[in-house]
Amino acid sequence: MDGAVLDPLARIRPVIAEAYPDFASAMTPATRFADHDIDSLDLMSLVIDVETAFDLEFPPEAFERIETPGQLAEALDRQLAGTGGAA
Repeated sequence: MDGAVLDPLARIRPVIAEAYPDFASAMTPATRFADHDIDSLDLMSLVIDVETAFDLEFPPEAFERIETPGQLAEALDRQLAGTGGAA
Protein backbone atom coordinates (compact mmCIF):
# COMPACT_ATOMS: atom_id res chain seq x y z
CA MET A 1 0.00 0.00 0.00
CA ASP A 2 1.44 3.32 -1.03
CA GLY A 3 1.30 6.60 0.84
CA ALA A 4 0.69 7.43 4.45
CA VAL A 5 -2.03 5.63 6.32
CA LEU A 6 -3.95 8.17 8.40
CA ASP A 7 -5.67 5.57 10.57
CA PRO A 8 -2.88 3.42 12.03
CA LEU A 9 -5.35 0.54 12.29
CA ALA A 10 -6.71 0.81 8.74
CA ARG A 11 -4.66 -2.10 7.45
CA ILE A 12 -5.52 -4.52 10.23
CA ARG A 13 -9.12 -3.52 11.01
CA PRO A 14 -10.65 -5.66 8.19
CA VAL A 15 -8.69 -8.73 9.30
CA ILE A 16 -9.69 -8.26 12.94
CA ALA A 17 -13.30 -7.57 11.93
CA GLU A 18 -13.59 -11.01 10.33
CA ALA A 19 -13.07 -12.73 13.68
CA TYR A 20 -14.08 -9.98 16.13
CA PRO A 21 -16.46 -7.51 14.46
CA ASP A 22 -17.57 -5.81 17.69
CA PHE A 23 -14.00 -5.39 18.88
CA ALA A 24 -12.85 -4.08 15.49
CA SER A 25 -15.55 -1.43 15.36
CA ALA A 26 -14.67 -0.06 18.80
CA MET A 27 -10.91 -0.62 19.02
CA THR A 28 -8.33 2.10 19.36
CA PRO A 29 -4.55 1.69 19.09
CA ALA A 30 -4.37 1.30 22.89
CA THR A 31 -7.30 -1.09 23.40
CA ARG A 32 -5.94 -4.23 25.07
CA PHE A 33 -6.99 -7.48 23.41
CA ALA A 34 -7.11 -9.21 26.82
CA ASP A 35 -9.61 -6.66 28.12
CA HIS A 36 -12.04 -7.92 25.49
CA ASP A 37 -11.63 -11.64 26.17
CA ILE A 38 -9.19 -12.16 23.32
CA ASP A 39 -6.75 -14.53 25.00
CA SER A 40 -3.24 -15.47 23.93
CA LEU A 41 -4.43 -18.34 21.72
CA ASP A 42 -7.01 -16.09 20.03
CA LEU A 43 -4.34 -13.43 19.57
CA MET A 44 -1.92 -15.92 18.03
CA SER A 45 -4.65 -16.93 15.58
CA LEU A 46 -5.34 -13.28 14.80
CA VAL A 47 -1.65 -12.58 14.16
CA ILE A 48 -1.54 -15.59 11.83
CA ASP A 49 -4.57 -14.18 10.00
CA VAL A 50 -2.69 -10.88 9.55
CA GLU A 51 0.39 -12.78 8.31
CA THR A 52 -1.77 -14.63 5.79
CA ALA A 53 -3.58 -11.49 4.63
CA PHE A 54 -0.32 -9.66 4.00
CA ASP A 55 1.76 -12.68 2.90
CA LEU A 56 4.46 -12.17 5.52
CA GLU A 57 5.72 -13.69 8.74
CA PHE A 58 6.31 -11.99 12.05
CA PRO A 59 9.34 -13.04 14.09
CA PRO A 60 8.37 -15.42 16.92
CA GLU A 61 9.21 -12.87 19.62
CA ALA A 62 6.59 -10.50 18.20
CA PHE A 63 3.83 -12.68 19.66
CA GLU A 64 5.11 -11.99 23.17
CA ARG A 65 4.88 -8.22 22.83
CA ILE A 66 1.63 -7.66 20.97
CA GLU A 67 -1.07 -6.67 23.45
CA THR A 68 -2.94 -3.96 21.54
CA PRO A 69 -4.09 -3.28 17.97
CA GLY A 70 -1.58 -0.41 17.86
CA GLN A 71 1.29 -2.77 18.61
CA LEU A 72 0.04 -5.20 15.98
CA ALA A 73 -0.22 -2.38 13.43
CA GLU A 74 3.32 -1.19 14.28
CA ALA A 75 4.68 -4.73 13.90
CA LEU A 76 2.92 -5.02 10.54
CA ASP A 77 4.32 -1.68 9.38
CA ARG A 78 7.85 -2.82 10.31
CA GLN A 79 7.41 -6.08 8.44
CA LEU A 80 6.03 -4.32 5.37
CA ALA A 81 8.95 -1.87 5.49
CA GLY A 82 11.34 -4.82 5.68
CA THR A 83 12.80 -3.82 9.04
CA GLY A 84 11.25 -6.73 10.97
CA GLY A 85 11.73 -6.86 14.69
CA ALA A 86 9.33 -7.40 17.52
CA ALA A 87 6.50 -5.12 18.47
